[in-house]
Amino acid sequence: MALPDELIREAFHAVVALAQRATVPFIVEKGDLAESFGTGTLIEANGRHFIVTAEHVARHINQFEPGIPCGGQKREIWFPGNGLVTKIAKHDVAVLRLDDDATVVRLKACWEFLTLDSVRLDMATTRTALFLHGYPTSLSPKVGAAIRAIPMSLVTSRYNGLLDDFPLGEPYDQNVDLLLDHQVKGVDDMGRLTDLPDLKGISGCSVWAVELPENESRQRIWQPRENAKIVAVQTGYKKGCWLRSKRWWVIKRIFDELATTFV
Repeated sequence: MALPDELIREAFHAVVALAQRATVPFIVEKGDLAESFGTGTLIEANGRHFIVTAEHVARHINQFEPGIPCGGQKREIWFPGNGLVTKIAKHDVAVLRLDDDATVVRLKACWEFLTLDSVRLDMATTRTALFLHGYPTSLSPKVGAAIRAIPMSLVTSRYNGLLDDFPLGEPYDQNVDLLLDHQVKGVDDMGRLTDLPDLKGISGCSVWAVELPENESRQRIWQPRENAKIVAVQTGYKKGCWLRSKRWWVIKRIFDELATTFV
């Protein structure tokens, strides 16, 4: 696996800084139970505020009362409660609409809602890497009954191996699924080859397509908001083989459906 040069490492540092401002963990704290169980991306569209995640993560949100880190250094756990009032789910992705103004204000104090300018439906085919930023449960240390979610960034590429071991109820669909390469070792956002943790908990995180800078003499200035776009939502993986994600056009259809309720 080729390691990135310094210019590319700096580019990914900038993408991490962008992604981490809008990527939130879902945390359950009930009695002795404290666990980070999923990841979401904050999106603002049509004057409304949303969290995009995986449908199986949204099912846990229905079952539990999840919290999102807020406050000073994001050490407080804020429970949106009734703010998550609308959910539409298809193809194991879900869009949650936040209708409580206090929740939106609280989240904006600590996080950033990206706009649809950060999204693209297609993907460049040359000098493009794929990047994920989420919250593995295995990296979330517990202190008593509390938990602090620790993010992880991963740089990968398209998967070109065997297409197998998909759930019977949701077989591989090339029009919906974007498969990424998953190895035991991966390249992190610092450009280091590292052993990957168990990725349970990153479900629902965004997949970013990053157009890599070629050299320092390029005429066009490389900027993360222009050269890194969300193209999919991660939903599952087979260790050592593939990471499964759903292409953004699926999420766009959900947004279009929700938009009909705004009139």
